[in-house]
Amino acid sequence: SDYDYGYAGDMGQPSVPLNVQASDGDYSVTITWDESDNTQYYRVYISETEDGEYTVISSNVYDTSYEYTGSITPETAYYFRVRAFNDSCESELSEADSGFITVPASITDREFLQLYLDTEERLMEKIYEELGDPPMGSTIVTGDTGGTCDYSGGYSGVTVIYNDYCEFSARFTGTTETEITISLYGGVSGDTTGTLTVSGTYPGTIELFLDVGLSGTNGGYYLVTQEGQSPATFYYDDLDL
Repeated sequence: SDYDYGYAGDMGQPSVPLNVQASDGDYSVTITWDESDNTQYYRVYISETEDGEYTVISSNVYDTSYEYTGSITPETAYYFRVRAFNDSCESELSEADSGFITVPASITDREFLQLYLDTEERLMEKIYEELGDPPMGSTIVTGDTGGTCDYSGGYSGVTVIYNDYCEFSARFTGTTETEITISLYGGVSGDTTGTLTVSGTYPGTIELFLDVGLSGTNGGYYLVTQEGQSPATFYYDDLDL
């Protein structure tokens, strides 16, 4: 064909993110900031001191907030800064703000179970993003704080293997296994079984005895045993999930 020429434009330097705020307390630190001009994405940084060396904790943030669930010492202030980016250049680092997490010395059995439920929800968000819904295939997922989870799912069943998988303040090992029977007419029935060992901040075990239907879990119970305490049973229908 005949030729034509083209060139890339310069978006201009992004403005420095303003009003950076880091939360205090809870299991994670939420960092928020005002939207910057000429910006496509942000990077969030952390340091142990306000004027110290900052390292990246998230490279591609497309919103003006970020929840940090990394491994940091409870009741200790950490400092967070944000930088704005586009394809042409980057802004200066923002001003810093401090934030910290608070981890209770002890939690109830229901709160102990909730750590697993929150971890499972966060894990499945990552799996759905990669494999679709329903998630068909195999993948290895990395925890926000550390470890991996091997997932394999298909028409014949689902296997989830936790390998020191860590979100929030709990580290999980063990296996859950979903056994599904599919009829020629599309009926689905089965159960989820397995034992998860919880180590780290709150050690113990969670045993799963759940009924699986076409739309997911629809009954059964969890057997929760915190280290040094008596077992507690939580029925799925009573959890209001």
